[in-house]
Amino acid sequence: MGAVKSRHFFSDKRLIALMCITVIFTFGLFLYGPIPQSGVYYQFADERSFFGIPNFVNVISNLPFLLAGIYGLLLFRNKTPSGSLPSLRYAYLTFFLGAFLVAPGSGYFHINPNHSTLVWDRLAMTISFMSFVTIIVGEYINKAVAGKLLGPLLFIGLFSVAWWRFTDNNDGGDLRIYILVQFLPMFLIPIIIWLYPPTLEPNSYVWGLLGSYGLAKVFESLDEPIFQILKVMSGHSLKHLAAALGVLIFGVGLVRRRHGAALLVRHGPERRSVMKRKLIGVMIAMALLIPTLSPAAQQKGFLVASTGDLVDLCTAAPDDPLYTAATHFCHGYLVGAYAYHAALVSGPKGDRLVCFPDPPPSRNGAIEMYVQWAKSHPERMNEAPVETFFMFLTEKWPCGK
Repeated sequence: MGAVKSRHFFSDKRLIALMCITVIFTFGLFLYGPIPQSGVYYQFADERSFFGIPNFVNVISNLPFLLAGIYGLLLFRNKTPSGSLPSLRYAYLTFFLGAFLVAPGSGYFHINPNHSTLVWDRLAMTISFMSFVTIIVGEYINKAVAGKLLGPLLFIGLFSVAWWRFTDNNDGGDLRIYILVQFLPMFLIPIIIWLYPPTLEPNSYVWGLLGSYGLAKVFESLDEPIFQILKVMSGHSLKHLAAALGVLIFGVGLVRRRHGAALLVRHGPERRSVMKRKLIGVMIAMALLIPTLSPAAQQKGFLVASTGDLVDLCTAAPDDPLYTAATHFCHGYLVGAYAYHAALVSGPKGDRLVCFPDPPPSRNGAIEMYVQWAKSHPERMNEAPVETFFMFLTEKWPCGK
């Protein structure tokens, strides 16, 4: 029930939507130009040494990957677990092997953070990333196709790391293929889970892994603030624990999930169709947004907690070292916010909040007007930027008036 018949594989509209997102994401990322690995990435909040081991907590917090990987590998020591598909046995094994290898790879990197040691951390992670993509394709879309994907996807993943190092001439190299390998699946997998009925139920174990990975990325972006609060552990160390927990959750799912009739009807047909359309729209918007955010992520991330924070990024001086990244972040944030709104209100019954004139304002012009509006309302500077952005839009271009 959870697989698409081979003869209809390339005529499935859901696959067309997934391919469109992939093309948009890939084209946008490569159109942007080379994305170097910033040296700032290696500046972790917790650099304490214990027992002669530099960055001790960041090193030791990788041990859960070792345990989660061993647990998963042992599940397959005699036979394929009941909550898995026999045809994907090698994909499951490779996924847990990759998780196991993250422990020595990431541990080695954190002892001496630099471009050369980071390679071993990323090689292990890409093994797990690409194996998990194969698993999702097999469990939700087509088992036969998934069986042929593992090798090519692993090659692409490993090549993405090799390409980054090959292009590194002491200038950070080019991370675009690696960014594609790491982040594109995290946007495609949720939409796959929504659009396709599962072969194995419940879905909660897959969502548990995805949620843990998302939480890990949040912890990573808050490395310094978390360390200042907890004192004993940083956000980066918590990232390791959260990601390893996701691997363990998925491993437990391989034991507890069961084959069964897929849940073909989660909502009424009309509502399900509308929600699918909206989700596809949101994912496409996110695909458009992420290539603009990627360079910013290499600068330890921009924290936009208020309208004032966003205005500062939008008005960065041209001679600022982060001018290009800040400008792209500003535009990507605001364009993504509006695209999300447009996706939610798509369709004849959508209740639009903003109605642009004909011809509409340019993107740069609209953003410049928003910045000026924000500066003229200093009392709004501490409010959420999305809220003030739509306050401006609905004041400037309201509908029905």
